[in-house]
Amino acid sequence: MKQILTVFLVLIGLSAAAQVQHAKGILSAELDGGLSPYGYYVGAGASYYLGRNFYVKAVANYEYKSKTTNGGLDRVQYSYYLDVPAAFTFFSFNDLVYFNIVGGLSVGYYLEQPIETFELPSSFQYGGLVGGEIEVFVNSKIAILLNTNSKYLFGKGFGDKRFYYGMGVKYSF
Repeated sequence: MKQILTVFLVLIGLSAAAQVQHAKGILSAELDGGLSPYGYYVGAGASYYLGRNFYVKAVANYEYKSKTTNGGLDRVQYSYYLDVPAAFTFFSFNDLVYFNIVGGLSVGYYLEQPIETFELPSSFQYGGLVGGEIEVFVNSKIAILLNTNSKYLFGKGFGDKRFYYGMGVKYSF
């Protein structure tokens, strides 16, 4: 019985500490990375909580892929983009795990470099994004992120629909 009470008190303490992270005025920094249709991406950003269930964020990302044709390396693609979404927490479990829906704007600059000519065809693209994010707080300051989003882009470029899957870490100040 004593062990059960100890575990219960520890869980209450962790839960109370995590509740502070979804409060108005909290600022967080995050690093993430994952898979994209063009290879992989890495990103860094910041979140600001406007309330317990609503926050905005800005994330700068870099995406990279080498394309091969006929067994040789022909092209390298780079993407630099900025995502500015808002997120709404629609469900939380014990104030330790938060499930969020995400939607917002994406602006990017895409470069493709043919290896043999070193030309740089480029494209400015913009559009919207929708997705989801799960935050799992490991303590009062650090959360593990699991995310996915879909981008719907306009302008010339390397695809108007793109899907991203990743994970990262978030630190709250």
